Amino acid sequence: ANFEDLNPTLTNKHATGLVQVKRGAKLSVSGTGTIDAGDKSKTYSAAYVTVKGDNEAKTATLDVNGTTLKGYYYAIAGNGGRPNTVINLTDAKVYGTSTGDGDEAALGIYHPQMGTLTINGGSTEIKGKASGIEMRAGTLVVNDGKIEGTAVGYTVEANGSGSTTVGAGIAIAPHTTGKDISVTINGGEIKGNQAISNANPQNQTSE
Repeated sequence: ANFEDLNPTLTNKHATGLVQVKRGAKLSVSGTGTIDAGDKSKTYSAAYVTVKGDNEAKTATLDVNGTTLKGYYYAIAGNGGRPNTVINLTDAKVYGTSTGDGDEAALGIYHPQMGTLTINGGSTEIKGKASGIEMRAGTLVVNDGKIEGTAVGYTVEANGSGSTTVGAGIAIAPHTTGKDISVTINGGEIKGNQAISNANPQNQTSE
């Protein structure tokens, strides 16, 4: 989907994600348009990877180049029980935008699944009103861009089904699934009350 010429804004009413990427599928979105999930009562995330019931042996891939994604709770989200995902962002704008009761869950990216998330491009921006990115499983590689959690304070609380951390640029917090996490930062700018939070609220033994 090339948004360069049309510059659209997509909206929808699906409860999980405005755009859903199935296993075995690759969605590439480029250009200057916007995928906006809107109000929380309609859709939790702009892009959701993956769909329930898909074959776990197949990979779900989301590539975003230059496009803006906005979600009330999450701009991009996965599911801890649905592994094998690849998410690549290049010069993308990714915002968790909630106001009111959603502030403690608003993330640019929520990543609870085994998969790989790669951040490229100096003009990439990832912001959440709680934290920028929360990694609960899988691999994160940051090569460039700006990642920010805009909350004033800093808290970490156990959560078996959702995010745990408020006030971090990048939050690392193993999920109840106990899967390993790898974070590599090669460049970019990371901001928050805590730029990087490394916590274990579920008392997991994963690495």
